[in-house]
Amino acid sequence: MISKEILLKIKNDKIWFNDTDFIDIKQTDIPIEYLSFHSHRDIFWKVQMKEFDKTSNKLCVEIINYNYNDLAIFLSQKPKQEIKYLEFGKFNWACLEPVLSSYQRIKFINQLTNINDRHYDYKPIHENAVKNTDVIEFSENANLQVENFENKSESIVAKFEVEFAIHFNESVFMLGYVRFSKYIKKLNQTLDFKITNENILTEFDNIKYWFSKKLKTKKIRVKATFILIDNQLNEFSATSKDIDNIDQNLIEGVKVQRTLEITKSIRPKEVDKALFTSDDIYSLDNANDLEGNVFKQTEKDILDMLIAKCNVRNKRELTYLSGSKQSLNYRIRFTNHPNFGFIFLAEGELNNHFIWELLNSHATYIWTIEKGEKEIELQYKRIEATINTILDCGREKYKRAYRTTNQDNDLIFNVVYHKDKGSQFIDEFPKWKHRINELIT
Repeated sequence: MISKEILLKIKNDKIWFNDTDFIDIKQTDIPIEYLSFHSHRDIFWKVQMKEFDKTSNKLCVEIINYNYNDLAIFLSQKPKQEIKYLEFGKFNWACLEPVLSSYQRIKFINQLTNINDRHYDYKPIHENAVKNTDVIEFSENANLQVENFENKSESIVAKFEVEFAIHFNESVFMLGYVRFSKYIKKLNQTLDFKITNENILTEFDNIKYWFSKKLKTKKIRVKATFILIDNQLNEFSATSKDIDNIDQNLIEGVKVQRTLEITKSIRPKEVDKALFTSDDIYSLDNANDLEGNVFKQTEKDILDMLIAKCNVRNKRELTYLSGSKQSLNYRIRFTNHPNFGFIFLAEGELNNHFIWELLNSHATYIWTIEKGEKEIELQYKRIEATINTILDCGREKYKRAYRTTNQDNDLIFNVVYHKDKGSQFIDEFPKWKHRINELIT
């Protein structure tokens, strides 16, 4: 058991132990979803440490002063161990209420002591308003003019709600929240709103189209709440079930959808490349906001997802090439025309073997280049030029030209077919695998 007094500062939804060390207020038993603190001044609580659990790093404290002013303690104190959770226990309502700007007391009444029933269970409080206020809730179509009050000197607190929708393109996805602006007719004012969601990342702003598609809505539906003091806007907030629905399962669904879509995207005419990395392939179709490898997927990640999610005819061949044969020193490359496919690099003792396997194909194409002939990047460029030739003339014409003319006579070219794929009785995979290993020297 420990017994020592320390000073805590509450600011910006954090509990500060000094000017640099803090924990998020969500790492405490403060019911932050049902209350908010005054923001116009720093709030200091003097607490007595009761117990520290070294296993969970939980510190239990008791508040002994809700409005402490001697800051020398705060500036000099330093936690000796990492604190992951702060437990205050019961809160003295008579001391807590003056430092709150709004609250829904009924939601956390079991955590309170010293309750005076004259206090309201729900009361948004203006920073400078007198405590003796009247609280009136307005419906969406309510008239905000309040009349016929006996005591005109008392501040009047009014609340109303507005529901609206904004297009996904009108929002900005930030780290942990979505931001947007909206003109509120009743206030004759444009306000900036922020809806929090800890699952959202800044890079998701590039792929809002996919969240819209997954949620099956082009617009984000919003419910906004406004608090007025004496007919002046005091505070406002917004919620959205659409934003709340962006959880890890939905994000994974977006990831899968985008991955499946790259197999259908057509290479733009202005792009002369034929080989793409995972960073390249997600930027080919800007019409659908395919801007960048947002989920940091490797080429192997993409291939494995396609195998898992699609009915892939040549699943065993792709798995073998990407696992047993692909060089650990280089990345798999993609092709996306005439069909989506993969370029694997198998390193033999003497040669590099560039293996082209299309998704759901009937044959494996292999080009062999002597290891020391060119630098590896130049070898990739050489294979890319060959694939561009195939894209121009077709696979059958290319194979015929290689056999009968000097087409690509600086390369060794082989085709290994996937035979009897439709048969339930003949497994040709071992033969295919044996032939692949024969060619890799």
